[in-house]
Amino acid sequence: MNKPPYQKQAQPSGRSYPTDKTQKAKGRLLSAFKKGLEAQPELMDLAHEFAEDLVNGRIQVKHHQLRLVLDLAIRVKQSHKEAHDKALSPSSKGRLAVMRPRLAYMAARERGLLPLQEEMDLLLKDKDSFNSGADLDRLYEFVAAVVAYHRYEESNKSFH
Repeated sequence: MNKPPYQKQAQPSGRSYPTDKTQKAKGRLLSAFKKGLEAQPELMDLAHEFAEDLVNGRIQVKHHQLRLVLDLAIRVKQSHKEAHDKALSPSSKGRLAVMRPRLAYMAARERGLLPLQEEMDLLLKDKDSFNSGADLDRLYEFVAAVVAYHRYEESNKSFH
């Protein structure tokens, strides 16, 4: 039996399904962030896992889209004018708050960013994750590492 033309058929969501690595990573960014500076190697390993997934996933992310995420992290980092150990200013807190909807918008446009956006959203909405300029630096370093590893994984993939 044919459906009447006025009824829309269900469309696939277009969601990117995370690989085993990023599925396993759910909440790992937040927990690594809370450990402080001693978890920096763990943050870099997690950045590499995300980069591999963004290159090898069902929906591949363009390098330009990741650069936009990095630009957001740079703006947040630059909003903190005080010393790294000083508490965040209202301006920095505002930039962090605005980062969540901006990332959601980017993930809606580039579906491959969804696993990274979901993980970063967990981190950004946690009230205890960002207390000083050093925390903003670690956010920047994580995003910069994802971008760098993404470029590395892209170049490795093109050689194989």
